Amino acid sequence: VTSLSVVVAATGMAEQLERCLDALARQTVRPEVIVVSNRSGNAPASSTDSPPVSFVSMDASTTVPRLRAEGIARASGDVVVLTEDNAVPDTGWCEEILRAHRAGHEVVGGPIDNEPTGRLADWAAYFYEYGRYMPPVPSGEADALPGNNVSYRRSDLLEIADHFEDGFYEVFVHDELKRLGRTLRLHSTALVHHIGRYEAGTVLSACYHHARAYAGMRTRNRSAAVRLLFATGTVILPVLLTARIGRIVLSRQRYVGPFFRSLVWLVPFTCSWALGELSGYLAGTGDSTRHWT
Repeated sequence: VTSLSVVVAATGMAEQLERCLDALARQTVRPEVIVVSNRSGNAPASSTDSPPVSFVSMDASTTVPRLRAEGIARASGDVVVLTEDNAVPDTGWCEEILRAHRAGHEVVGGPIDNEPTGRLADWAAYFYEYGRYMPPVPSGEADALPGNNVSYRRSDLLEIADHFEDGFYEVFVHDELKRLGRTLRLHSTALVHHIGRYEAGTVLSACYHHARAYAGMRTRNRSAAVRLLFATGTVILPVLLTARIGRIVLSRQRYVGPFFRSLVWLVPFTCSWALGELSGYLAGTGDSTRHWT
């Protein structure tokens, strides 16, 4: 393992992408950088201090999973890292990822810290999406890894390329890799910082559509009885998800105050997710996969 490609799925403002790319320019290991964007006007300015950046512009309706898949298809490194423009990596991020893969680990992810904005909706979005990856986290085998801080051996991705022809959904890709005997590893020093501001209504919509797409794809080939059984379980999801995040926050003794203050938005977010799962189990994905942006 000698080379590394970083695929950045970019959906935000140019300033956000610039922060991500500035951090990549400061890496102790020089990566190939591929930015795949569905937003016009956020192409990065060229800089002699930056690693070479390949910028791929796609239609505004292109989903994040499709942005990822396009970037993977263009990557040439032995290791392919997926991130997004809402993540600013630590200086040694690329080096830590390569070190983990050189040690024989197959799928490697890292923790995600938050850069506070002071807005409760932003805190709630962070806890909802990335709370389980909040540092400190121990290095070791993991059941899941974050979609914006995860890396793979390119050879493994080529082996299962047919599983993400319609978009790279990490939860299903990871299931397939585990089925093939690969293990997921959380590497505590491969740290990124979450940035960005969110409108609560946008997050509520995203929670619903992501959950409906997930549930619909998860049970696409299951019987009506199984889908109904899964649907009944969504009733307890808001309490279960909120309690799970709270347990993590309290056990790690970080951001305890922001967690409790942000419950005013976190609870509605988990309710929206539960409603999305319910819809997905009962009525399929609908058009929710098109809203994964």
